[in-house]
Amino acid sequence: MKPTRFVRPFVLFLACITFVFVAARAESQSELDEFRAKLVELIKVDDKEAIAKLVKSNQDEAEQHVAMLCWGTRPLSGDQKKQIAALDVAWQTTFAKSNFVNKMYGFYSQLGTNSWKEWAPAKAKLDEALALFDENLKGTRDPAVWDDLASRGEALAKDFDSVGDHYYSARAWSLAALVLDDIYRDKAKGGIDYSRAAKAYDEARRHYLYVEFNGPRYDQVKARAAALAPKESDPKPKAGGGDAGKGGEGGEAGKGGEGGEAGDGGGQGGGEAAAPVVVGVSIPMTFQMVEKLDAFERPHFMFDDIYQLWRPIQFGENGSVQTLKDISTVTPSPKFRRVTGAQYEIDAELDGNFEQPVSITGNRQPVTFTVGTGDTARPWGFLFTIGLEKDIYQGLQVHLGPADKQLSIYTCAAASVVGKFGETQLRVLDDNFNAVYGDGPQLWPYWGMSDGATQPEMDSIVVGAEKRARPWSEYVNLGGKWHQLAIEKFGTVLKVAPAEVTTGTVKLDFKGPVWPSWLVLKGSGTYENSYIDIAAEGKKGVAVPAGEWSLFFGELRKGSKQQTMKCLILPPATPMSWTVVAGKEAVVKLGEPFRFDFKFDNLGESVNVIGPSVGVLGKEGERYERLWNCVVTPECEWRKAGAKKGSKPEKMLHVIDPLAKDVFTLLWKPLDLAMATKEKVDKVEVHLFEKKNKFLGAIDSPWKGE
Repeated sequence: MKPTRFVRPFVLFLACITFVFVAARAESQSELDEFRAKLVELIKVDDKEAIAKLVKSNQDEAEQHVAMLCWGTRPLSGDQKKQIAALDVAWQTTFAKSNFVNKMYGFYSQLGTNSWKEWAPAKAKLDEALALFDENLKGTRDPAVWDDLASRGEALAKDFDSVGDHYYSARAWSLAALVLDDIYRDKAKGGIDYSRAAKAYDEARRHYLYVEFNGPRYDQVKARAAALAPKESDPKPKAGGGDAGKGGEGGEAGKGGEGGEAGDGGGQGGGEAAAPVVVGVSIPMTFQMVEKLDAFERPHFMFDDIYQLWRPIQFGENGSVQTLKDISTVTPSPKFRRVTGAQYEIDAELDGNFEQPVSITGNRQPVTFTVGTGDTARPWGFLFTIGLEKDIYQGLQVHLGPADKQLSIYTCAAASVVGKFGETQLRVLDDNFNAVYGDGPQLWPYWGMSDGATQPEMDSIVVGAEKRARPWSEYVNLGGKWHQLAIEKFGTVLKVAPAEVTTGTVKLDFKGPVWPSWLVLKGSGTYENSYIDIAAEGKKGVAVPAGEWSLFFGELRKGSKQQTMKCLILPPATPMSWTVVAGKEAVVKLGEPFRFDFKFDNLGESVNVIGPSVGVLGKEGERYERLWNCVVTPECEWRKAGAKKGSKPEKMLHVIDPLAKDVFTLLWKPLDLAMATKEKVDKVEVHLFEKKNKFLGAIDSPWKGE
């Protein structure tokens, strides 16, 4: 076996960086096979100490083997499961209690079919890129190839981000960093880009940290990122680059669901994003809880009295322990332990001592504690409550209250930090619930959403005495002047610098039952980490930086407390964008007429309309998702293709059994409807309509063929 590769002085870092980052090219198949064989033999004799030494001296092979086990063929054999367990223990022993193996296994075991379909091509492209890296390294070291690989690495990192794969996102960012740095570039030929390399190294660091891939390699990535990062005295670079705020979907084993049930998928984004370089005023921020839900209007779907949709911490029986696994954070989660049905306790310092008891009153109540340790320690907290024995979820009575073997604590973001910029108070709210104040949105595939759709959850900022929070944005208008924002130390320090911004105006033209609660657009290029709520000023229009802006998300809402009806507004599969020209006005037209989107199967003697596929679209194809307290109940009819008259309409029904399998998923959509054709029909067309949805009003669809 090879000697330990990574325990070297940092002065040798650049010389060995190929091995550090592109591990796949450094490993021969025979070395990997040798590692596997030794691992299997040591497992047979249960020599944990020797396994830990094997992993420590062969981190490359161990890493590769972990990755291949975790995303390989399912189900795993008994021997493969033993290898996963042994590697987990060894990794935690060797690398400061790293949970890398568990995180990898948890993520890949929960990855959905659609996400696998996106992941596989990205993985193949990364393998191709690494092969090209090898070829160019051994050949002419063509600068054009390095440029191509840099772009490929950055693009592939975002592809892996889109399915939540932090590990391979880190690998892709590492590739980009390597070919943008000066290690293999001829300085006379140009192409070295330290700014992009620094960002790529830091993104790799952030994604590695998310999956707890610590140890020498992480230390070297972190050190190189710091070495290349611009200092305060450096000229301010032009803002831009990748989607620094966007991370990945569920590096954890999966997100807990609503209504005391297990959820599906995980969240994308968040974490300690690589902040833009801002040379300006540094403002120390002070922690404050926001204990009233209506203290500010915030761009978030779940900040209301409908606690059934809040994030649950799901305990089993007394003594069971949970962490905030559904939070994308670079800080290890505190532990929560159920004591009784009326009390839980918190181990914030992760020392095994649950030092903070919390009584459960049944009312909405705040709890605060510290996350992180040492230099990363910072105050944080949330609001929480519990459900009822006879509770209501989408109109159906269900049991959400405490039980002997189940207790769900429903939590809502309430942590903020406050500071002053001149005489103006700035409050940054951690509304994406990841213990970082002022970072990028997270995207969650909650129940009630169409395949591939996600619900954004983003931090917000309150300026001065305003009661309406704005989406957290890199560029903001403060007192009529534009500024660039960045965070340090997880948002406990806010940096503000003046910015030169040329603006145009965006005006919202919306037709529907109510005016949107908010409608957020996302910028591009220089402003790709900037977000603006264009519903804030009603029909007057909002000043935005000139450039391309796309629909990010919005909300419609009507009613109050548990009677609230609401839904999300999301972009279609093909992004919607508008070009804002300096000094000119762009109009965003959305809303009515509403129409159904759906799928159906022609089974020969019946036509089956697939309930979960039924969705609502607006005039420009925007999607209206997660209809709460107003689930659609379309009527359906079919006809032979080309015929003029349809069958007698039949209404789609909803689940009425609270004990039905997957009831919390089914309650968001109508059930499947099978319409008998009485005879085999080769080609059919289907029409869905709802004359008067109690929230959206009339919803129709054109006849749809096969």
